[in-house]
Amino acid sequence: MRSRHADPWLITITACLALLGLLMVFSSSFVMTASSPDFRNDPFFFLKRQGIAIGIGVVAMIFARKLDLTRLRPLTSVPFALITIGLLALVMVIGPEINGARRWIPLGPFQFQVAEMAKLALIFYLADCFDRRREKVAQVSRIVPALGIFGIILLLVEQEPDLGSALVLAGVFMAMLFVAGARLEHLGGMAAAGVMAVVIMIIAKPFRMKRLATFVDPMGDVQGSGYQLYNSLLALASGGLTGQGLGNSHQKYNYLPEMHTDFIFSILGEELGFLGTAGLCTLYVALLYKGFKVAVQCRKPYLRLLAAGVTFQLSLQALMN
Repeated sequence: MRSRHADPWLITITACLALLGLLMVFSSSFVMTASSPDFRNDPFFFLKRQGIAIGIGVVAMIFARKLDLTRLRPLTSVPFALITIGLLALVMVIGPEINGARRWIPLGPFQFQVAEMAKLALIFYLADCFDRRREKVAQVSRIVPALGIFGIILLLVEQEPDLGSALVLAGVFMAMLFVAGARLEHLGGMAAAGVMAVVIMIIAKPFRMKRLATFVDPMGDVQGSGYQLYNSLLALASGGLTGQGLGNSHQKYNYLPEMHTDFIFSILGEELGFLGTAGLCTLYVALLYKGFKVAVQCRKPYLRLLAAGVTFQLSLQALMN
């Protein structure tokens, strides 16, 4: 039976993360957008877009609470997964190439990233599959359909290329398999095979090898491949304990590329300091705890797997970023 009341702490944590994200998206982007004709010289360009996204999310949350996920289960399992696979294939054909990758489908003024849909589709499919086969999950041969769907989605996402999202998908698969009751030796074998696959993927793409070398030694080429990482570390170091003050980042003045997306954490550290970054990490740890608490309290295995999968996906995504 579904609870009629939302967890107030879970709502509070989510609201804090959303509002902090809105604040930092504006703070990190207004210098760039105010001086660029590409954004109509509008300092509030990304603030408005992020606000719209939050509004859509709130409406979706209210609507989703009225749904009975167990009744929608036939639609959110195999059909959802197959539609996602089709879109992942389609995006590589019609998606615009941005920074050497095809990950987005244009939808008017917005762009839809199919890999984000793939994460949710995989969670719904695995929850259904593992629940139906929960007495057989300990036998790898009995979860071949799940391995097949997972492998196809993983391969398509990696080919965009988007290795980061592929790693999140792999982590979610392993976590849900563990929650479903898989044997530890099987999980260990899959993890070893996964590490080997990642190594091959990195070696096969020269730009990934270059990124790995930069990650290991960010100071090796601060004017070249290590430029972004060096400036992100400089931003964090400049923040100190309490930060330079909200809106007072120096690195966002064209020193740190992608400051409002990939490197927004660095801007947060520069402006709000160690206390700000520690606060953000605390919010995510609290979200992880409350999410798994919800999963443990679910009486139905299907809903328990869904809650655990979504919680782990959000937490792993935050950790990687």
